[in-house]
Amino acid sequence: MIVVMPYGRAGQSTTFGPAPVVVPPNQRNLTFPNDVVPDVIDFVEKNYRIAPGADNRAIAGLSMGGNQTLIIGLNHLDLFHYIGAFSPVIMNGNAEEDFKTLFADAAAANKKLKVFNIYIGKEDTLYMSNVSFHHLLEQKQIRHGFTETEGAHVWWNWRDYLVDYAPRLFR
Repeated sequence: MIVVMPYGRAGQSTTFGPAPVVVPPNQRNLTFPNDVVPDVIDFVEKNYRIAPGADNRAIAGLSMGGNQTLIIGLNHLDLFHYIGAFSPVIMNGNAEEDFKTLFADAAAANKKLKVFNIYIGKEDTLYMSNVSFHHLLEQKQIRHGFTETEGAHVWWNWRDYLVDYAPRLFR
């Protein structure tokens, strides 16, 4: 397995201080997904000997990266059949719009999704938004795993989530 970890704040400086590139507010949620699709995928497939295609590609992330994972993965089921969101930031007020393609045809989405897991700690400040999103996915009949653990928004939870998620890939 090859793990690619792009910088999740595309368009901003990787150093402390003011960002040299200012991304307009209405573009902030678009910059990183456009960085991953197609740029990162094309780069990896060009430079590494890997099996192409959605059956051979997973996306996962934690916290802000969990939100990016959901936005990118669930809106690009032609590119990713494995999706893992670890303590994701979820904007439930936008969920119907953010995932309208997914919700439009649950049966087609479920055929593509090999593994779709969301993990969240019961003491995480993001817990209730994740529970709400889980219920929305159930209502829309999107097949997914939802794992609640003890603890909060902490590294030891994310380590455990990865230990659970990674062996599920590419089976």
